[in-house]
Amino acid sequence: MRELHMVSFDIPHPASYGGIIDVYYQIKSLAENKVPIILHCFQYSGKKRQPHLEELCQEVHYYKRKTGLTGISPNLPYIVYSRRDTQLLDRLAKANGTILFEGIHCCYYLDHPLLKNKYKVVRCLNIEHEYYQLLSKQSRLPKKLIHTEEAKRLRRFQPILKHAQTLLPICSRDGTYFKETFPDLKQKTITAFHGNERDPIDSKLGTFALFHGSLDVVENEKAALFLIHKVFKNMDYPLMIAGKNPGKVLLEAALRNPNTTLISNPDHAQLENLIVDAQMHLMYSTQASGLKLKLLKALFKGKHVIANDLMLTEKGLEIAVERANTVKEWKEAIEKIQSKPFTPLNQQQRKNVIEGYDDQTTVSKLIETLNLGT
Repeated sequence: MRELHMVSFDIPHPASYGGIIDVYYQIKSLAENKVPIILHCFQYSGKKRQPHLEELCQEVHYYKRKTGLTGISPNLPYIVYSRRDTQLLDRLAKANGTILFEGIHCCYYLDHPLLKNKYKVVRCLNIEHEYYQLLSKQSRLPKKLIHTEEAKRLRRFQPILKHAQTLLPICSRDGTYFKETFPDLKQKTITAFHGNERDPIDSKLGTFALFHGSLDVVENEKAALFLIHKVFKNMDYPLMIAGKNPGKVLLEAALRNPNTTLISNPDHAQLENLIVDAQMHLMYSTQASGLKLKLLKALFKGKHVIANDLMLTEKGLEIAVERANTVKEWKEAIEKIQSKPFTPLNQQQRKNVIEGYDDQTTVSKLIETLNLGT
């Protein structure tokens, strides 16, 4: 089997947030299928090298991300320009197999003449300029201006993708967009890798509703505040919020609401227990972008799920959730589900819906698409 060079925007372990979860479980699944991986990853934010990755990859190379002033270009996106390194280019120029760029973040060298004859694939984790535009709408100054400018630069930079041979969108909505934008490129929608097994779901009645996510992400903070202030206000049912690095506004909002408990920075085991024990999972999103990994996790591990339409970016998953968009619909769904058992019929329905989203199925599609055959 031919070697695969993977260029990751971050160190993929520990897999602690959305996009990097996808990267890590890609690597794990490919390694389990004997794909020889040469991993290239950018190091920043005080993160350390991870010996565990050397157990999965033939080689692991680290490159210091050029953060701060050294990452600022007159016209290129910061998330791209800060991820450039001539040593990376030298190694990719010598690559014998496929090169997989994890996100447009890593595509600074995609159109470089030294890579002209390489088989290049880009994993499209989002429609990035849309994502940053939505972030700008939800952010306060000065981040609002920063995100707005980054969105403009990402839109201008996006045509670089025509220098890839294949695009790999993460959900059907994004797949439609990239097919319309780059009709001449080969494309395959490859759903997110997530590491969850299809285990039987605990049917014991839960006693609380759970919202979880990285709480330092503005989208997740907004969602949590919506649930506290709008949905659970005056409701006699416990709301549990769990996630990384909640800000002062969210912490104070949770303290003021008597039926809300906020768990800051739960460890892996603690979060897994919350997911299994919750009676319902609250999947509220303020923007339709990519595939929400926490939705997949809830569908694989949890009982009932309530979601709004912006959360459901992948066709077919809506069958397994209670849909709610208005405050009234959210309150009604919570009241309906709080004493509803997760029945064998629910178990079978869930099994049918998530079939095809397990990592074993997804990696088979990925290996075929990446042209990694012997």
